[in-house]
Amino acid sequence: MNCHDFLDALDRAEGSPYDGPRGAEALSHAEECPSCAAEAASVRAALSLLRLPELACSADLAPRLSALLPFLPAPRRIVSMRDWLAAGLLILAGMVILPLLSSFGILGSQYGTRFTLPLSLVLGLVVSTYGTVFIISHLEDFSRRLNGRHARPAA
Repeated sequence: MNCHDFLDALDRAEGSPYDGPRGAEALSHAEECPSCAAEAASVRAALSLLRLPELACSADLAPRLSALLPFLPAPRRIVSMRDWLAAGLLILAGMVILPLLSSFGILGSQYGTRFTLPLSLVLGLVVSTYGTVFIISHLEDFSRRLNGRHARPAA
């Protein structure tokens, strides 16, 4: 059993994947994999909090949800750094290849140089937007790397 199968069994079994048809296999995987064992313990703790009588009877969902917040997994970045860099390279390649296309020459002969300013503004906006979103989405990584450089003693 791999981690994906274990977590899938954990979701289906509501906190105890060891009771299902592949219980022995799940138990042996949890003994070998500390992250899956920790995830199972976290889900069991969250379910036990959810089943507390004072939370189960309350009509207001806010106390139930606030009690479960510590057990929610941290959000993960969906787009990897590699994909961000690939998108940036595609934008850059598009900006380099665009003037070489035959349709660009047709635009030049049709409109002269009047279209270059709007085109430059649009391309600048695309690059600025890409850079802003990239930096904002990776701010924590940049901060950690900068703090790591300042924290190292000089050799």
